[in-house]
Amino acid sequence: MVEVKKKSRKRLLAATGVVVLVAATAAGIVAANKANASPSTVTATTHVINRPDSGNGGTWAYDDFNRTLKVTLDSPQPEEAAGTLTYTAEVLDVGEFHTILGALTPNQSTAGLKIAHAVSGSMNGGISYTITAPSTDTLIGVVPATENDNFTSPTVTTGNWPLQAFATPTGVTVTEGDTWSWTYAACESWTDSATNGDGNLAADGNITGKICSVPRVYDVSTKYLAATREYFYFKDTLTGQVKVEIYGPGSINRHIWYINVKGGVLNTGVITGLTYHRDYTMNFTPFAHGRQIPGTHVVTTSFTS
Repeated sequence: MVEVKKKSRKRLLAATGVVVLVAATAAGIVAANKANASPSTVTATTHVINRPDSGNGGTWAYDDFNRTLKVTLDSPQPEEAAGTLTYTAEVLDVGEFHTILGALTPNQSTAGLKIAHAVSGSMNGGISYTITAPSTDTLIGVVPATENDNFTSPTVTTGNWPLQAFATPTGVTVTEGDTWSWTYAACESWTDSATNGDGNLAADGNITGKICSVPRVYDVSTKYLAATREYFYFKDTLTGQVKVEIYGPGSINRHIWYINVKGGVLNTGVITGLTYHRDYTMNFTPFAHGRQIPGTHVVTTSFTS
């Protein structure tokens, strides 16, 4: 996971560009008392790229992902000090990681083990929080809409991320839950969680830069739609990007698409501009950072329009 923590390493996020968080009953929150506080929920998503990710041996990867923050006013309110309200928050991340060649692997149960190849894979996970805030505070803060961390340490930690939902973060106390977990998967997997020693046990898996020995893209096929159009579909083992190339007669020859795909589900598209009753070939290549992902296979299919 990312930064050094109180109990865990959590992701950092700096703020550039904003999405306004709108509380469903913001005015009611200000006036609410302990006995009859009205529920209110706010949600915002940030697209993050080039995010440093730290394991048990330091930064080992850079992440591209969507982070969703959800903050909900608790109802009923627990018995707390007068003038405060309690909330529940969660941070959820879904995206992909890209390892750093030669960096220490995230699991250092074998001390000194380094990443052998630059590989990419999926990452997802999250953490929940309990929050106490002054009853005069409101959920009208802002979070970044997009974030480019430029391969450096951001300024807002995951632990402080929920503070941005509040109009006045001063006086807001965020306490992390005990069920946080992030999982990383490529040809191998690693889980970093509150229940497995921060992912530093032999049984927790690891990302060592293992090269895939089987194609990522599979179940590739096409279907006739019209004389100049063809429907194509395929699956990918992981969420990521696939480069699609087509070869054949006409101006469409050597045309290239870059498709963002979801792992394990049917990904589809339509080709137009074909020449009727002619032969074509399509290549599907797992792609990241301007090149084919090391160790992956190019999958080819052919069809007649």
